[in-house]
Amino acid sequence: MIRLALRFCVAGAILASPTLALAQPRCQTINNPEARLRCYDDGGRPSGPSPTKILLGPHLGDATIVSLERVNSDRAVVTFRRELDDEIEMCAREHPDYNPSQLAACANAGMRHRPTLVRRGYCSGNTLYTEFGSYSLVGHERETASNFGEKLYRPIRTDWKDHRTEQVVGNCSACNTPQLLSTFRVLCPKRYDELFAEGDPH
Repeated sequence: MIRLALRFCVAGAILASPTLALAQPRCQTINNPEARLRCYDDGGRPSGPSPTKILLGPHLGDATIVSLERVNSDRAVVTFRRELDDEIEMCAREHPDYNPSQLAACANAGMRHRPTLVRRGYCSGNTLYTEFGSYSLVGHERETASNFGEKLYRPIRTDWKDHRTEQVVGNCSACNTPQLLSTFRVLCPKRYDELFAEGDPH
C-alpha cells in the first residue's frame, strides 16, 4: 500500500524527509561512501547497516552505492557508480608499480566515464536484473572445506540460469558469478544469509 511515510537514515545525526514509499525498507541516498548508515523501514524498525559498495567486476573492483531501496522485496533496486576511491583502489591493485603521479593519472582517466548503473532483485525468486543480463540462482551445493593458512574456507558452489540463453552457467569470473553474488547480498541479504549461512559462496 502506497502511503505518505517518513524515511530515516542515521550517520551521526538523524535525517528525516517525507516521501511516498511502499512499506518496505528504504535507504536515503548515500553521499559519503565511508559512512555506515543505519536505515529504517516505514514502521521505524531498523533494517540493519546499509552496504556502501557493490562489485562491478573482478578486475574493475567495487563501485559506490548511490541509493538502495526495498531491500529483501521483489522490487529491490540499487543504483551505483564509480567514485574516485574506487578508481584509486583499482589502479593501485592492477598497477602496483605505479608512482603517485601515475596513479593519479590512472584514476582521473577512469573518472571521465562513470555512468550510473541500476540492478534490481526479485528476492522471492532469487532473480537479479543487471546491466549484463537477467539471472536466477537455480542451485547451490556445499563442497569440501579446506584450510587456507589460518582461515577455514567452506565453499558453496552456486549455479545461475541466464534468462537470455536459458542456459545454466558455471560459477566463474567470466560467468559474472562474483558480481551476481555481490548483488544478491546487497539486494536480498535475508535470502543470502538463509542460503549461505556459515559458508563461502562462489
